[in-house]
Amino acid sequence: QPLRFAKLRRFVLGFREVLRAVQRQRARCVVVAFNAVTPQSPESLSEIISSLRQRCEEKEVPFFFSLSKSALAQAVGVSFRQHAVAVVNPEGALPQMRLAIELAQSARVKFAELREKSGEPQSSSSSKQQQSAACRGKKARGLPP
Repeated sequence: QPLRFAKLRRFVLGFREVLRAVQRQRARCVVVAFNAVTPQSPESLSEIISSLRQRCEEKEVPFFFSLSKSALAQAVGVSFRQHAVAVVNPEGALPQMRLAIELAQSARVKFAELREKSGEPQSSSSSKQQQSAACRGKKARGLPP
C-alpha cells in the first residue's frame, strides 16, 4: 500500500524532493546544510537554494541553514550526505521543531542587529526576509498553537 506509507513519511531528502514538498504545501519546515554551497560548487546549486528559499517564503514555510551535510544525514539516519531536508510530518517531535524554528528566528534577528551595529549595508531582500521571518514565527503553516 504505497499511499499509506507515503502518508507516514516524516521527512523528504534532497533538493528536488524538498522543492516538491514545498510546492505541494506538504513541508512544515526546511533545513539546508550550511556547507551545501562551497566556492567549488557550480553556480546552479546556489540558484537552486535561492529559488527554494524564495518558494519557502511564498508558501510561509520556515527555512533555515543548520548542521553540516554529514551531520544532517546522521540526524535523519541515512548513510550519505544530504544538502536539504524537509519535515513533512512532525508528529512526535512538534515541540522540538518549534524550538528549532524559534532559535533560528532569534539568531536571524541577532545577526541583523550585529550587521546594523557594524555599519554593514543591508540589502532590501534581507531586511524583507527578516521581517517576514518574524511574522512567520507565529503563523507557520500547519503548526498548531
